[in-house]
Amino acid sequence: MSEWKTYSVADIAAPGKNSLATGPFGSAIGSRFFRESGIPVIRGSNLSVEVGSRLVEDDFVFVEESKAAEFSRSIVAKGDLIFTCWGTIGQVGLVDDNAHYERYLISNKQMKLTPNLDIADPVFCYYLFTSPVFVAQVNNVSIGSSVPGFNLSQLRKLPISLPSLTEQRAIVGLLGALDDKIAVNGRISITAENLARTLVGAVSKTKRVSLADLVDQRRGQVVPDVLDVPVVAHYSLPAFDSSHLPEIVDPGLVKSGKFLVSNPSVLISKLNPATPRVWNVHPTPLLPSIASTEFLVLEPAPGFTTHEIWAVCVQEEFLVELSSKVAGTSNSHQRVPPADVLSAKVVDPRTMGGVCRHQISVLCQAASHARIESRELSHLRDTLLPKLMSGEIRVRDAEKVVEEVT
Repeated sequence: MSEWKTYSVADIAAPGKNSLATGPFGSAIGSRFFRESGIPVIRGSNLSVEVGSRLVEDDFVFVEESKAAEFSRSIVAKGDLIFTCWGTIGQVGLVDDNAHYERYLISNKQMKLTPNLDIADPVFCYYLFTSPVFVAQVNNVSIGSSVPGFNLSQLRKLPISLPSLTEQRAIVGLLGALDDKIAVNGRISITAENLARTLVGAVSKTKRVSLADLVDQRRGQVVPDVLDVPVVAHYSLPAFDSSHLPEIVDPGLVKSGKFLVSNPSVLISKLNPATPRVWNVHPTPLLPSIASTEFLVLEPAPGFTTHEIWAVCVQEEFLVELSSKVAGTSNSHQRVPPADVLSAKVVDPRTMGGVCRHQISVLCQAASHARIESRELSHLRDTLLPKLMSGEIRVRDAEKVVEEVT
């Protein structure tokens, strides 16, 4: 650590008055200025607290070039870092080589940093600013209660430690390789599932049956905090939305009753079917698995696999039928009665042929393997990150750890 030098965030900013800056006032780029194209505006939804999600390039709003030009200090480009300063503080973004646009405009709830490339590598800075130590510093200086925030003056003063540029780039190479593999796995899982879905779609005009003809519903429940185990696998709606993998949690933290998931199953959410959640799950015998009661727990009947059941349940016709059966007037709490889910029509897997059914299983297994490997790699990266950022371990030692695990 003796080779590391201590700076403030202001010390590592590039020369120029706009290297550290805030976004425009909210009313200056309000919704009345939004257009279908132009300069994309980075908002909180485009940043994440998850390490590795450097910029979420979805759901952009745009402003005209001439409007963005009024706020030149708030323009970000390759190598710039973005911080959320109101709301979900701790969110950090980076405009890296994979960015879809050359320029962006930050919103009124963001701040930007253009680092001095003679001192700081931008990607290293991204990892540094997402490390637990730095996020804790931000939380310690935050202001406000219901809506937390921190300001540019506070960001300027926060202390950081940097090694040489050579060491920074070596750390970036190691952590970046893990992030690259995680990203590749993400593409593999999406592509594999899309192919499985397409295989079913190619035979969608064949015989259709009620879902109830293919599955057995399991209704056994348990109150998790009475389980005499240190952790459980919790299949929840947020876990599905986040990673399609269960949360591994202390059962004492899960207060309400949950469904037991004892065997490979397909979970179908009856809540808000306009946002479909169909989950192909294979619980491990090594720890108890539970599921939110918002799901139906459906085990394949003899002769079928979860992969086939999942594939026929993610078809558009089935999902549209579920949406047509909702009960409730609130858009946020519409539910499909379980009996209506089970009576909905799906493609009969028996009509798809043995080769097609096998291909679907192989693709679904590949998607599951990629997600599980990504979780393990993410855990490894998150374990190494604070140690590398503090100088507790050196790159060569971290590389040995990665080699042993992977």
